Amino acid sequence: MIGDGSRESTRGAAEIIQLLRDYTLRVGYESDDSNASSGGSPFHVFEDQQLLYNKITKQLKDIALSHWKTINALITQEQTAVNGGYNIDYTQNRANLVVFNRGTRHFISEIQGEIEDPDLSFVRATYKSFEYCHLKIWKPNTASNPRCADRNEYQWVDDLYAHLVAGNFAGFKIIYDQLDLTADISWYNLCRLRIMYNSWNEQIHVGLGRRLQEFTEALNDLQQLKREPTSAGGCSEVWKAPLDHWIRLAQTAISAVNIRIVAARA
Repeated sequence: MIGDGSRESTRGAAEIIQLLRDYTLRVGYESDDSNASSGGSPFHVFEDQQLLYNKITKQLKDIALSHWKTINALITQEQTAVNGGYNIDYTQNRANLVVFNRGTRHFISEIQGEIEDPDLSFVRATYKSFEYCHLKIWKPNTASNPRCADRNEYQWVDDLYAHLVAGNFAGFKIIYDQLDLTADISWYNLCRLRIMYNSWNEQIHVGLGRRLQEFTEALNDLQQLKREPTSAGGCSEVWKAPLDHWIRLAQTAISAVNIRIVAARA
C-alpha cells in the first residue's frame, strides 16, 4: 500500500459519506411508510439522494476554484520572496495544500461509488480539476516535495520504473503486488502504472488488444494532463519533460503492439 499519510485527511470524507448513507436509509424508511399508505413513488428516495450529491458536487467545484487560486497565490508569494532575497520557508503551506488535495480527491472518488445510475460527467470534471491543481502544487522531483503520502506514492512508482528499466521483472512484480490501486493515486502515476504494467505483461503474453487499449488510454490521459492544467498553454514548465517522456513511452508501446497485431493477422 502507498503510505498512510492521507488517513487523517480522508477521515472527514469518510464521515460525510457515512452521513449520506444514513440519510439515504432514513429517507428510504420514510418512503416505505408513506408509500404503504399513500401509493407514493418508490423512486423519490434516489432522486433525493442524487439532489444531495449534486449540491455537494457544486460546492466541490467552488472549492476547486478556490484551491487553484490559493495555489497560485502561494507560488506568487514564493517567487516574490526569492526575488526579494527573503528567507521564507513555505514548505508547510505546500504540504497542507497537498494533503487537502489528496483528501478531496478521495472524497470525490467515494461519491462516484455511491451514486446510483449516475451521469458522472460533472463528478469526473471536478476530479480532474483537483488533478490539475495537484500538478500545480507538486513537483516531479521527489526530493523537493514535503514528506507525505504523495511523496511515498511517487517513490514507489519511481522504484517500479527503475526495476522495469533494469529488466528486474521479479523485483517489479514484488513492488507492484504491494500497491493498493484503490488508493488515491494521482492521475499521472496511474498512467505510468498502466504503461509499466502492460509493458511488463508482455513477458507473460497478455492479449495484444487489451494492451493496445491500455496504452492508448494512458497516452490520451497524459496528453490531456500536459494540455489542460492552466489556461495559458498547458502544464507548468517543470512537468513538460516528465510528461513528454511518458508520452513517448506510450507512443512507442502502441507502435510495437500495432506491429505485432499486423504480424499476427498476416
